[in-house]
Amino acid sequence: MPTFLRSEDTTTKENLTKDTNIDLDTQLENSQLDTQSKPKRKKVTFGKILSVFVFLIGILLMGSFVFGYTLINKSQGFLGQGGSQDLFSQLGNVGSLFNIGGRQKILGEDEGRTNFLLVGKDAIGTGLTDSIMIVSYFYEEEKFVSVNIPRDFYVSDGFGSYKINSVVPFAEQRQTGNGEQFLADFLEEEFEIPIHYWASINFDGIKDLVNTLGGIEVDVPNGFADYQYPAPNFAGYLKPVPVFEQGLTTMDGDTALIYARSRMGDNGEGSDFARSKRQSIVIESILKKIQSQNLFDNATKISAYLDIIQNNLRTNLSLPEITSLAKLVEENADIDGNFHRAIWDSSTNFLCPTQTSDGAYVIIYCDGTNAGAGVVSESRKKAIDFVDNILNETLYSSLYEANVVILGNQSLESDNALLAFQNSGFGNVKINNSYSAIDPATFDSVEKIKVYFVDQEIKDLYDQVDNQPELDFEIISAEVPTEFNVSNTYGEVDILVVVESI
Repeated sequence: MPTFLRSEDTTTKENLTKDTNIDLDTQLENSQLDTQSKPKRKKVTFGKILSVFVFLIGILLMGSFVFGYTLINKSQGFLGQGGSQDLFSQLGNVGSLFNIGGRQKILGEDEGRTNFLLVGKDAIGTGLTDSIMIVSYFYEEEKFVSVNIPRDFYVSDGFGSYKINSVVPFAEQRQTGNGEQFLADFLEEEFEIPIHYWASINFDGIKDLVNTLGGIEVDVPNGFADYQYPAPNFAGYLKPVPVFEQGLTTMDGDTALIYARSRMGDNGEGSDFARSKRQSIVIESILKKIQSQNLFDNATKISAYLDIIQNNLRTNLSLPEITSLAKLVEENADIDGNFHRAIWDSSTNFLCPTQTSDGAYVIIYCDGTNAGAGVVSESRKKAIDFVDNILNETLYSSLYEANVVILGNQSLESDNALLAFQNSGFGNVKINNSYSAIDPATFDSVEKIKVYFVDQEIKDLYDQVDNQPELDFEIISAEVPTEFNVSNTYGEVDILVVVESI
């Protein structure tokens, strides 16, 4: 204990206990008078300590309120909360900001899933939407799942037919209300799921956010170069040419933006599907970096990042809902393991690229219908089912991405195996129905099918999935036999199917 609290004057002590009928004020007054009679032993009494403590607490509370009030006012321009509020409402928001009384529930939480629409574009309120993403959070599983809606998805919304990246600006030009809300309502009706919240961000905001974070670590799954990436102000193509190597790469804001927005990359990265996947990778990398810096535990950092996004973000979220979401991110310790990207490309068998009558590249439902047309087609049913079961779709995505190679003996059973794997959702299936190391089938031969799972994780997923190929075969967890050395021809094989006569 500090010395000044241990020092006591016996005279003062006697005065405080001499007459129990003297009230506390009189006792404190006598104590102060006794202390003044001995100036060399200046006292810090209980009364003064209490006064200073209360004063400091008052300053802290006032400071917290002023800080929180500032954040709330700063956010009025882009948060759905909007409008002026009375003092008690603001106090409640400050309490929510610092998670006083626990995290506030958000829409969809009681149902176990909250769906967000994230829109990226060149300018707030105008311009085409360059990125459209639905992100779902599953509370029981504690997992985030994202799926990108291709910007070239062709839609009909009652006002005409055009690419979905035009919905937001067209809605605002028609003055039909907030463009992002119009898009959210459109997707909600199309895929039959509630879109609880939406947020729209200018890409300059993404660039500034990444730079302020000190860069992000991006695990590039497929290296590429883009020789036609537009230079600023459309002054030709960007030089030097943007090149991305496969593997873990540190990116600043400009580099991350080029990686996410590239549309003409080589090595298979020039499609709208590939670009959508890269954008979700960047979002995941940003979340991981934010979590690593514990931004949501530091009010000063929250204020700094609000400064960055206040001119670049528009959303229907309130400030208490944003802080509640921040806690969800913080509580997900393993973002890498809890963030999943749904694979939504032509391998889904319900989205297909095509051209319009004027030669424009668009994506439509594979049975020829447009989104928003109100047609209950088989392809739309598949899309609705995909979005409804998006978590399971992502958990098994690595299974359906497996490289499957079928080596056949010129029998009908070999072709049946190909169809069975394709119809079960496997997107990378190749067949050689006349493999030299296998004797051809005869008229009266009986075929035996062996399936080799090289990767045990793929085998485990296969055992869990309901939609297994309907074939009578023997499953083997082992390396591909040396007599079937096909890697040089078909790449790294994950599942080998061998059809032989017995």
